[in-house]
Amino acid sequence: AYSLTLMAIYFMQVQMRLPVLDVSLFKGECTAPPEAKPKHNVELACTRFGLLFSFFSFFSQDFRWGMEVVSVRVGERLSATNEAYEQLRGRLDQRLHIEDPFLLGRNLHCV
Repeated sequence: AYSLTLMAIYFMQVQMRLPVLDVSLFKGECTAPPEAKPKHNVELACTRFGLLFSFFSFFSQDFRWGMEVVSVRVGERLSATNEAYEQLRGRLDQRLHIEDPFLLGRNLHCV
């Protein structure tokens, strides 16, 4: 569930301009920090089913498996060889890469 949640957030960041938030703002409290509260409405141009279809379409057709990293910390499409992912273990393997935004060396491709 954690990996799929990160994939959904990443999809919305790169396809729908969902803002990237600094993970250090989150302290494990039950409420979101003020910086995480939306300053404007993010319009969803799709119905729920359209959004779901777009999610699967993105990861099945556009996303470059084994070459890109799902990273909500970065929130943009970059190669796994990019220096932003230096700490990510297994980033050169030809498989799905999902960066844990709190433990930068942890690649969630193994779960």
